[in-house]
Amino acid sequence: MGLPSLDFPMHKQVRIINPYRTYPDDPYAFGEIPHIAHKKTGATRLRAGRIYLQYGHHYVSGGFGWKHIKIKHEAKIAEMCHGISVFEYINAVTTGYQCIVHQSNDTFVLMKYNGATKFLALNPKEMEGVQFYNIGTGFPRDRMYDLIKRGDEVIWGEM
Repeated sequence: MGLPSLDFPMHKQVRIINPYRTYPDDPYAFGEIPHIAHKKTGATRLRAGRIYLQYGHHYVSGGFGWKHIKIKHEAKIAEMCHGISVFEYINAVTTGYQCIVHQSNDTFVLMKYNGATKFLALNPKEMEGVQFYNIGTGFPRDRMYDLIKRGDEVIWGEM
């Protein structure tokens, strides 16, 4: 049930079923992004869409999806978030984020604050007119990074 891509083999694009079944009509959805308009102009900043987790791929310099988060960030998630699993971490962020940040590389980051700051980077996608977001990576931090220096912008919620 994955979405085809020219970048990676199909088995790496397969969507992972959400073990928490957040949406009864869509067992693959982990959360949802609301429609977000620019505060002054009213122009669309972010289209509404569901959040999905692909099986993904991990390599030395990066990766995406479940496999990347599991290999690269699982130990840090467990250490900084009281032993929770990768799925628990993803569920906590996708169902309780408090802020959405637009990064200069057209990635959107969900942030949740309670204890460690939890991050999930989302890549916007569209297929047959339907907007959705794939989870690229996610990890906790013990402090906030400087958004202004990076050129990132909070588009929803507060830091």
